[in-house]
Amino acid sequence: MKSYDIIIFGSGISGLSAAAAFAAQNYNTALIEKSSLADNLKLMEQRSFAISAGSKKFLEEQNLWQLFAGSEFSPIEKIHVIDGYGEPDLIFDHQMLGNAALGYMVTAKDLKKNLSKLIKEQKLKLDLYENFDCADLVINPDDVTIKSSSGKKLSAKLLLAFDGRNSFIRKKLDITTKFHDYQQTALTATISHTNDHQNIAVERFLPAGPFALLPLKGGKKTSIVWVEDSLYAEKLLKAKRAKLEEHLAEKTAQYADSPKLTEDLQAFPLNLVKAPQNIFKRIILMGDTAHGIHPLAGQGFNLTIRDIKTLLEIMTEQKLVTELDIGSSKILGEFMRRRKFDINSLIFVTHGLNSLFACDNKFLKLLRKTGMKAIDKLPPLKKFLMKQAAGKAN
Repeated sequence: MKSYDIIIFGSGISGLSAAAAFAAQNYNTALIEKSSLADNLKLMEQRSFAISAGSKKFLEEQNLWQLFAGSEFSPIEKIHVIDGYGEPDLIFDHQMLGNAALGYMVTAKDLKKNLSKLIKEQKLKLDLYENFDCADLVINPDDVTIKSSSGKKLSAKLLLAFDGRNSFIRKKLDITTKFHDYQQTALTATISHTNDHQNIAVERFLPAGPFALLPLKGGKKTSIVWVEDSLYAEKLLKAKRAKLEEHLAEKTAQYADSPKLTEDLQAFPLNLVKAPQNIFKRIILMGDTAHGIHPLAGQGFNLTIRDIKTLLEIMTEQKLVTELDIGSSKILGEFMRRRKFDINSLIFVTHGLNSLFACDNKFLKLLRKTGMKAIDKLPPLKKFLMKQAAGKAN
């Protein structure tokens, strides 16, 4: 048996980030991965993440931002929101916030490579356990113990579960979880184009699902998130590249000239996962394990960063006034009290927006366009919405 302060279960982007953040604060941390970091890296190679300005500030405070600012790092200076095709219905401009970027694009490939390197080079107080197939989980009064099928045992005051939407930990706890299948699939890839994207992100709402363009470094590469009905997405995955690029030319019109795929599409089924937290046990569900949301607002990873930030703040506060048991019901209860509104409101907004824009009713479409154009003509409201999206982690 080896004992730790914190066990992080799952080495996706969120789990790696949490492991780095807690280890950087000198918590004795173990990171468990059921396969290997190398295998896990391949699963998300074509994805990119939008890091909000607030998340960037937190990562800078933890001395972790340099890991996120990899070779594909790029600022988002404008966001164009369009219902269908044509001119933007709503434009968010970074200059309204004093010229600070609205967000920053980081590729999953660079991020995982940098975080994995940091962990493997042992620059943090962190032990990595790869190919750890969890066979049992026992919650004791003073710790939680996790056991592999080979008999290896690890214990900690607190276990943070980052093992995804089909979480082993969540199933082991027998937590009733809200699940909604959107019957949509997100297709992700990087495209090259002949014009400069000018650091403009685009969210184009279409009946089958949103289509997003996210600017990458260099001006002539863009990450795409292409949401379609799942049955149609299967056909697209089998289509020839030339045919796919014909579709892309239509969907990227006005923003990407002569778009070309730089690699094959990767597919991710979309569903909503919302799990209630059990505050009387030494486990916190985080990331997609606790709240897997629709990607249309690009806020899923930032939601997790706010989870990590809040938990670290609570630990620091409690350490100053009393002997700290980081897995106590007091800590876990305070965490959920502070995080409940943010999590529930973002789930409500993303789920609602996807339903609203999926409807192709002419009257509703007119109402949507009218509403967005009205917001576009109200600078105070636009500024408030930008601050919420860009700086909520502040």
